[in-house]
Amino acid sequence: MAIEERGNPGATGLFNTDANARSPVVMVLAPPALNDLCPATVFKSLDCEIRYANSIAEAKIIAEDDIVDIALLPLDVNGRSVLPLIRDLIKRNAEQAIIVVSKSNQINDAAEAMRLGALDCIFVPFTHNRLEKTVSQVLQKIGGIRKAQDGTIAISKPRARLAPAHKAGSGHAAHADPHWIRHGMVLSDLSMNPVLHALDTIASSDAPIYIQGETGTGKELLARALHAESNRSAGPFVVVDCARLEPDTLTHQVFADGRNGSKGTASTADGGTLFLDEIARTDLRVQEQLMRFLENGDIAPLGALDAAKVDARIICASSEDTRAEIKAGRLREDLYYRLHVVPITLPALRDRGEDILVIANTKLVQTARQEGRRFRGFTPGAAGILVSHPWPGNIRQLVNVIWNIVLHHDGDLVTADMLPVDLLAGLPDPDNSAGLQATLADTGLLGRPLAEIERIVIEETIRAQGGSIPRAAQVLDVSPSTIYRKREHWTQK
Repeated sequence: MAIEERGNPGATGLFNTDANARSPVVMVLAPPALNDLCPATVFKSLDCEIRYANSIAEAKIIAEDDIVDIALLPLDVNGRSVLPLIRDLIKRNAEQAIIVVSKSNQINDAAEAMRLGALDCIFVPFTHNRLEKTVSQVLQKIGGIRKAQDGTIAISKPRARLAPAHKAGSGHAAHADPHWIRHGMVLSDLSMNPVLHALDTIASSDAPIYIQGETGTGKELLARALHAESNRSAGPFVVVDCARLEPDTLTHQVFADGRNGSKGTASTADGGTLFLDEIARTDLRVQEQLMRFLENGDIAPLGALDAAKVDARIICASSEDTRAEIKAGRLREDLYYRLHVVPITLPALRDRGEDILVIANTKLVQTARQEGRRFRGFTPGAAGILVSHPWPGNIRQLVNVIWNIVLHHDGDLVTADMLPVDLLAGLPDPDNSAGLQATLADTGLLGRPLAEIERIVIEETIRAQGGSIPRAAQVLDVSPSTIYRKREHWTQK
């Protein structure tokens, strides 16, 4: 039998904007193995009403009888896959948020659940604090949904109150980022799931981390996020840009032990995190000292007889082809393997799908506010150009483009003609009818009925979003129910 637990009816929850507003409803499909991990107290602390289901059948009944805002679902119950239930719940109510609970050997099923439209994934074992944080972030997302009605592409803004209020004097503010943003990192595209998994599973470890990615992909931002999620978050986060310093300068800056009145960055990072950017460009002498430091925590200038102990976690990053650097003799192979305990690869911006628009909108609104402009989004034409651009400079280039637009223009929406010339290079001339017809002919759309073109665009967008209808709906700026309704109509014809 399904069990119902209610939060404090007098509390002011995320959805309680007036006296008649209801608290958010969370359904938990909790077989015995999950009961201890998902206690009612966690959901009550978030002012949620809770419905427990002991089987997939009970979960279906609850979903049919009640308005469920969040469904917390394991990926299997007694050996039976929950993926069909996820598919059914999303089809029934595309606005319902789904959090999946995954075991470490269920990565493929977790990815499939995210493809179907699940908003978040949490890996067992997890603490009650981790569960509360995840649910709070998802509450923030569904509490801040705002559908644009004017045909523009814009990102929903969260409500001012995103989580239960902290006690007066606690010194903590409510988390203000959407659930897909962690420590300033946009993680909405499926390509960033490994990064999200790393934040959830290895941030608390002291193991060395090696971040690989093209220039401008946000390696330092990820390193800062890992530090912020670690047990060392109260300690210092110290950055060394290895590519900008000469070998002798770098050696002194990193490994000075303070005996001559000069304290190196390794000592400064004691109790925290030392981030070495572009580690593959360091001199071999520096690499030798770094190996010594990684092996026993000792730092000492070259030639010193004794050493000082330092407790710092090492995170390294490189935009170079590390295998090629090893082969060329510029990177010690033993150092590479010593650092390569936890490798994380950051995808290029061109490979991050919908993240391009999420980042662009976030930076646009932020920069417009700083510069006193009114921008709040992009027209579909401008957004299409942003998504199709290869972005060789990655996020750094995109941010510079947004800044350029805001400084030179103003208005509610960024139009295609406001984009820098280099982004427009290679696009067909809209005044050249022959060129436009040739472009349409290449797509196979020229001469087709409008309804058929609409179907092609919708299906191709769904395919581009990994089969996720909710994600395709966000790109097309329509509700998921609109796409479900159109697809059902097409199958009936």
